[in-house]
Amino acid sequence: MIELEAGRIVACDWSASGGTLTYDISHLHDDWDVLIQTYTVESQTLDGKLVYGSEFLLFAKGAIIPSSFQKYTKAVKAQLWQVVFAVKKQFFEDIRPDIVTHFIKQPHSIKQRFALYCKWLALPDYEVDRTNYDIVYTRKASPDPGGGFLLTSS
Repeated sequence: MIELEAGRIVACDWSASGGTLTYDISHLHDDWDVLIQTYTVESQTLDGKLVYGSEFLLFAKGAIIPSSFQKYTKAVKAQLWQVVFAVKKQFFEDIRPDIVTHFIKQPHSIKQRFALYCKWLALPDYEVDRTNYDIVYTRKASPDPGGGFLLTSS
């Protein structure tokens, strides 16, 4: 896993309410400009846990609408995926969300994407699962300290 370079972070405003990180990817390919990763609070569980949605967009140089990077070679896209997952990992480290859903637009590729997420976004504090369209990360419950009374001698 690569580490994000602080100098390539163009902007970051994420908080527990969600937000966006914009990362310069121009060093990966001459055609590319930025990756924008956004997290939004989409709902809340009955016990008050926030459920975040995740979306990333890629922009070519000079583009004002997101671009498709499908035409590039696997080797070049592999570097891009490493950056995408490094940015996603940063959100988990900074915010420690309870639940995050990653919507997969091509349901036929959910198994392959699930394998990618398990490999590149392996987070020991989270369980990862998939549905027909989503990859879902759920933070594991903290161990119960046992409760009760602590008896001490005086």
